[in-house]
This record gives sequence, C-alpha cells and structure tokens, in this order.
Amino acid sequence: MDVKVGRQILTWGTGDLLFVNDLFPKDWRAFFIGRDLEYLKAPADAMKVSLFGDIANLDLVYMPRFNPSRFISGRRISYFNTTLGRRAGQDAIIETDLPEIAPELTLGVQYYVELMQDYGAYKRTLPGGSNAADRDRHVVTVRLTKQLLNQNLTLGMFTYYSPTDADAYMRPNIRYKIDDHWTVEVGGNVFVGKDDHTFFGQFERNSNIYASLRCAF
Repeated sequence: MDVKVGRQILTWGTGDLLFVNDLFPKDWRAFFIGRDLEYLKAPADAMKVSLFGDIANLDLVYMPRFNPSRFISGRRISYFNTTLGRRAGQDAIIETDLPEIAPELTLGVQYYVELMQDYGAYKRTLPGGSNAADRDRHVVTVRLTKQLLNQNLTLGMFTYYSPTDADAYMRPNIRYKIDDHWTVEVGGNVFVGKDDHTFFGQFERNSNIYASLRCAF
C-alpha cells in the first residue's frame, strides 16, 4: 500500500487526451500555448491510497476541497465572453479565488513507510559486522513554496526526514524567472545524519550548493 498526501498530479485511465473518467484538474492555459504535455495536468490537494494485489490494483483518491481546472482567463489567450457577446482578452480577465495556506503559499506533506518481510531471515544472513536496517523505515516529507513578484520569484524548501534512521535531507532553492525564456536558480543539498550507514547520513559530507541558468525556447 502506498499513501500520498499533499499537492500532487493525479491521473488514471488510458485515454489519449480524451478524459472520459479522469476528472482531475487540467491546465488548459499551459496546453494551448505549447508547453510540454506534462504540464496539461494541474496539481491537486488530495490524499491518494494505492492498494496492490495479485489479482488487481486499486487507487482511492480523496480531495477535501474542489480543485478546478485552470481554464482560459483572457490573460494570454482570448475567449468568448457571453456577457459581452464577443471575444475578449485582457480587457475582460476572469479572476478566480483559490484556497491555499496563505496567498501564494503552498504546503505539501507526505508520510511513507517501508515494511521488510522475513526480517528474521534478513538478520540471520547479514554479514558479520554489518549494520542491520530497521524492519520498518518511516519517512516524512514536507514541501513549502512561496511565490512573490507576480509569481516570477519562487522560494522553496523540500525536506525528507526519517525518524527511524535519524537522518534528513533538505533542498532549499530560489528561482527567478527573468522573462519568458530565461530562468535563474540557486539552491542547496543538505544532508544530516546521526549514523554513517543510513541512507541520507552516508551523504553528510556531500552537502553542496548549486546555481543554474536555463533557457527555454
């Protein structure tokens, strides 16, 4: 069983751009101006539970609040305005109110558990002197995102924390969109761990900062 809670991309079905039974939000603005196909699906605040069996798999999704599709608003693509009785664009922009934690601030949280079967056999066959992994490995993730300057500046922090391994990984970043083509980003990868043999603890001396300049055309 997998459980994912927070802002995520949700999809199911086999239709090719025909969404018969996929009711999750779409970003038609991104789709109609030629962005990559992966941006057609808009994120939703939801909880998804996936159950895996020998005969069939089952996905269950719960969204506490309705997440609308990102329809054409007139900012970049014109549309037919029934009130005006004509095509409209930036002279009649459609404004929508969406909930989040605060204006331009989003928070996503996930909880993940790994359960090792036949743990006794694993420990019996472990080479001498090796550090045994825990039977249950728990991981919590937190993503915090704040947008400023008309969403051109994005401040982000993503954190993994494992209470069983007593280690963590933090990825802070700042991204600024200079124009429609150029984006600059700086950030870091920070590893913390009590023991050298845990997943994130082994990388503690590999903490680093990075910078990138990206051109899209």
